[in-house]
Amino acid sequence: MIQYMKVGFLLSMLFLVPSVSYGQYPVFGDERRPKGNISSFMESCYDTSQGEKVLVSKNKFNYDQKGILIERIVYDTIDSAKVNQKVSYIYEDGELFEEVGQTYRIRYAYDERGKKLAEKYTSADVNYLKRYEYNILGQVIKLINYSSEGRLLYSESFKYDEQKVLLKFTHTVPDSTNKSYQAIYSSDVKGKRLSERVYAPNGYILYTSKFAYDSENQLMEEVRYNYSGAFDFKKSFKYVYDKTGNWTSLINKNKTSSYVTIREIQYN
Repeated sequence: MIQYMKVGFLLSMLFLVPSVSYGQYPVFGDERRPKGNISSFMESCYDTSQGEKVLVSKNKFNYDQKGILIERIVYDTIDSAKVNQKVSYIYEDGELFEEVGQTYRIRYAYDERGKKLAEKYTSADVNYLKRYEYNILGQVIKLINYSSEGRLLYSESFKYDEQKVLLKFTHTVPDSTNKSYQAIYSSDVKGKRLSERVYAPNGYILYTSKFAYDSENQLMEEVRYNYSGAFDFKKSFKYVYDKTGNWTSLINKNKTSSYVTIREIQYN
C-alpha cells in the first residue's frame, strides 16, 4: 500500500540518514490482498514438521469500504487470541505516508509521479533507509539500503528484457562475497517465471531452480539443482480455493520442514 510524500520531507530524510525484501514466492503465506470486495482477511501459519500444528505466525488485515488497507493486527504465537501489536496505515493524497506499529515506524517518500523514492524504518533495535531508482518505464532498477549511520548495508539492481519482465537481479553486500549473488531468470510469454540461475560474484554458478504453477497461476513447485546440475531439493505448494478463486489453505513442504497456512476471508 503506497502513498505520497512531499519532496521537502524526502530531502530532510536524506540528510538525516544518507540511504528489500525481494519477496519472490509464498512460504508461510503471501499476505497479499485477496481478490474481490473484502473487509478483512487473516492468515494463520502452522509448522507441521513434527506432526503437530505449532503456530508460527498469525496476522489479520483490515480494509476500509474502498478496499484500502488501514490496519494489521499481529497475534501472539503462544496465546493465539492475544494481540501483540496493531499496525496503522496513514495516507495522504491517496498514497501511503506512514506505517506505524507499537515497536516500529516506516515513512515513505514519493516523487511527483507517485513513485516511491525512499522508505525509512525506525525501531528500538533497527534503523535503516532504503532509496529507489527507476527507469523511464517506471520500473525499479536500483535499491540501496543504508544504516542509520549512513553505512551502506547492501544494494540491489534490476534488469528487464524487451517484454518488461525481470531478467537479472543482483544483490551486493559490501566486503561480503558469500552474501552477494546474481540471479538470471527465464520467463514464458506472459512473464511467468520458469527458472532462475544464481551465481556467486566470481561468476561460478551456485544453483539452478525451476518452477511450476497450478491452474490458478500460483506457484506449485520449485525444484533446485546444485552447481553441478544434480538434484538438491524440492519445495511443493498445494492450495485450496474458494468460489471467488482466492486460496484459503496452503500446504508448503520444503527440504526439511512443512507448513500449513489457513486464510480466513471476510467478504463485503
